Amino acid sequence: MFTPDDIQWVRNVKRNKGAELAYFDKVNGDDFELHWSSRYTTDKEALKPQIGDLILIFQAPNFYNGVQLTHLVTPIDNHVRIRKDSDHKWGRMVRTIAIAPDGKNPKPNELNFQPVNQSHSYEIQNIGYSGSEPEIQKIIWQSFDGMFLDGIDIMQESIIDRNVSEPDLNALEGTERLITKKHIIRERNSNLVTDKKNQALRKGNLKCECCDFDFEITYGDLGNGFIECHHKIPIHLGERINSIDDLALVCSNCHRMLHRKNSENEYYTIEKLRELIK
Repeated sequence: MFTPDDIQWVRNVKRNKGAELAYFDKVNGDDFELHWSSRYTTDKEALKPQIGDLILIFQAPNFYNGVQLTHLVTPIDNHVRIRKDSDHKWGRMVRTIAIAPDGKNPKPNELNFQPVNQSHSYEIQNIGYSGSEPEIQKIIWQSFDGMFLDGIDIMQESIIDRNVSEPDLNALEGTERLITKKHIIRERNSNLVTDKKNQALRKGNLKCECCDFDFEITYGDLGNGFIECHHKIPIHLGERINSIDDLALVCSNCHRMLHRKNSENEYYTIEKLRELIK
């Protein structure tokens, strides 16, 4: 599954000096080899994005006005492919997660791509913006609304609602629903998430289950009642009956780490991440 905070990297690409769109010569959704310039980078640039990270691809073709956000892709292996006799020698196989129809998806006005306009692998926070990295990620995510490919699992979880009645401790999750523009996601049961958080509030234990971080202790009234919720069972496994015991309350940092794969290409469990922190 993918969330806005998986958008970790940004790449500027060009084909035939902007006369053509890059990476649109295959059927949409095909895996393809994303290239890095050997004139300005080393093979290490191609290896910076990790499997599970999302890379934003942008380009400025001559026939459109300004920068277009054209792809969200993710690496599918850790191998650098070498093309001899090419200015773009380094290649990495990636899978398309979202793609702009005909490459037309103008950049949001509030984002400045001038600081990331070379051929490097830039971290997403290097995009020019007056706000935070999560805000950049959310803006980019929303710009691809309706452009995610069929069958791609995406998830956005809500923060706590403190005005909820006594919880129903079991709920059906994972059913598929069709969104406009053929956007398919697996539906989370938001009531179950809220019930989990409210149960912890009643017990006075709204702390991260991995690192014990307490938003209210650190941020005072601003953090009062805030926590994020992590589903222990991956939603892509399909429809199931889940209970609040299948959820975990975590801080934002630990939540991000739980959605990143380790060197063995596996996700950490709550217990393993807690051990790692200790």
